[in-house]
Parts: sequence; structure tokens; C-alpha cells
Amino acid sequence: SMQNYVVIEFVDVAQGDCSLINVNNDKFFLIDTGGSLVSEFEIGENILYPYLVKKGIFALDGVFISHFHEDHCEALLKLIERLKIRNIFISYENVQNGLYLDIVKKAAEKDIPVKILTRGDKIKITKRVSFEVLYPNKDINKSEYENENNLSMVLLLDAYGKKVLFTGDIESEVEKIVSSQNNIDIDILKIPHHGSNTSSTDEFLKSFKPEYGIISVGINFFGHPSEKVLKRYEKHNIKIYRTDKNGLITIQITPSKYKI
Repeated sequence: SMQNYVVIEFVDVAQGDCSLINVNNDKFFLIDTGGSLVSEFEIGENILYPYLVKKGIFALDGVFISHFHEDHCEALLKLIERLKIRNIFISYENVQNGLYLDIVKKAAEKDIPVKILTRGDKIKITKRVSFEVLYPNKDINKSEYENENNLSMVLLLDAYGKKVLFTGDIESEVEKIVSSQNNIDIDILKIPHHGSNTSSTDEFLKSFKPEYGIISVGINFFGHPSEKVLKRYEKHNIKIYRTDKNGLITIQITPSKYKI
């Protein structure tokens, strides 16, 4: 058996975020699911569901949704119909957002608990593998942010002391909060907001000191990733992989090492 083994796959879902986490071939989690920016081509139907089935994954122990933008969670609707999902983890509610309402309604039909996680919440998977939420704070004033990017769940995966930070689409204001509240030296950063120039501030990179940055991105009209941001990572000596150029990016972590 594959004891002591965590594999993270940054799945190429075109423009969007989706990471699959496999712990000991025994527990499986998604962080975001990607989803249609173009409605004719369904990410859930045509990419993510077939990919999971091909890997023999018919049940997910948890799906973490960073925020309710379609390129992060729309494909979840299809997965709820097709797979057994044991938990959905979110970090805020937004009854003004149709996608949020659709997900909650579908989850209720299938009796899937939807749990709100905020700073300090920890999910222990095994003795040495855990998730911890760094943001948003419990008492966050949602009305401060009409921009939902800034409500994104920031999630730290610690596997045998190797640290991977998932950042959704947070922008510079929230990077500032997260840096000021934490002092963590990480190994791998899921680069915020597809490499947009609203994020990846110098302070944030200095604070977390990743060795590697992963950009989940596809063809888009937003100018992601920004040239200026790519240069900033270079300046900080952070090596970058990106799903639009490299396709599927796999990180294997064991107690002694990790490789990409």
C-alpha cells in the first residue's frame, strides 16, 4: 500500500482553478473545481468528471470551494450529481450569488453537509497531514468586499512539514492581512488570481517565501498572468509552473521529500 504519500494535482481546467489531493490513495479532496466560462464546453462533464473516473475516484471526502465564481466552482454542480461527496467546505455565504444558491440547493438534495470554515479551523487527515484555514476571519464584514475574490478561502496544506498554500483569487488587500497574521515559510504557492496584477505583492512573497509557484490559467481576456507579476516571481527566485503551458502539474510529497 502507498502509506505516507500525498499527491497534489493541479488539473488543467482551462481558465480556472482545480486541485486534486490524494492522501495515501485512501482519501481524496478537491480544492475548487473549475467551471465554464464558455457554456458550450462543460469543464465538469468533459474534463473533471472523466478524469476522476479514469483514476478510479468515485467518492470525494471533501470539496473546498475558495469562492463562488464560476471558474472556481461551477463544475461542482455536475460532480454532486455523479459522485459521492462527503463534505463541501466553504468560507462564506452569499445569497445574492446564483451559483452559491445552486450549489447549496443541490447539496441539500443529496444530503451533503456544507460547512463554513474560517481562520483557525483545522482538518486533520492523518497524523502528519492536515488542512488549516488562514482566511477569512470568522467576524469578517462581507459588505466590505463587493469583490468576492477577497472572500476567497486561503488554505494551508501541511503534509509531513511540507507546506502548500492555496489562495483562491485573493487580491493585495487580503494578501496584506494574511501576511500580517501568519509567519509561515511555505514550499509551494498556488499563485493568487491566475497571476493577475492585483495580487502577488512583494510583501506577500517575502512573507511566505515559496520555492515554487503554480499558476492555474487558460486562454482568457483578463491578461492573466501579468508580465509584471511573472517578473516579480523571477526577482524573488520563485520557479513557476503554469497549467496553460505545462498541462497537468503533479506534486508528490513523502515524509522525506517532494517533487514536481
